[in-house]
Amino acid sequence: LLPLATLATPNRFELAWLAGAALETNATLLDAALGLGPPQVLVTSAIPMMSGGTGNLYLSGRHALLAEHRLIDDPPNGTGDLLSAVFLARLLQGLSEERALQMATASVFEIIARSRKRGADELTLEQDASSLATPMAMVQMRRLLHPSQVRPK
Repeated sequence: LLPLATLATPNRFELAWLAGAALETNATLLDAALGLGPPQVLVTSAIPMMSGGTGNLYLSGRHALLAEHRLIDDPPNGTGDLLSAVFLARLLQGLSEERALQMATASVFEIIARSRKRGADELTLEQDASSLATPMAMVQMRRLLHPSQVRPK
């Protein structure tokens, strides 16, 4: 079904499996995402550039972006699905790809942090609905070199 998709949202492990190769750098993640087929790919659990962090890597025909936040140990399951849903919702609201990624990443980070603080083993979406609507968490945004801009030697 990937050839029919306009947006794919694999995590790093899933993308490595689909690509049939280890993906140990953001450059290899971008190359694999470009070869996946859909014009837009959002890869969760990307390689962070900041120490003690994690990131979400987004590639489209226009952008290569990395949204990073502090890593939270033992996050509840479902964070990738939540990020995918919130990112798509933000795009459908008409936000730019960069702003949609920033806000979706902030929302998910807040919900993970609050769920862990409560000691919950599941995402506490009902209690944290405000984090979906208006996230307050700081997210480091970086523009990366898009693979189409790299010229072969």
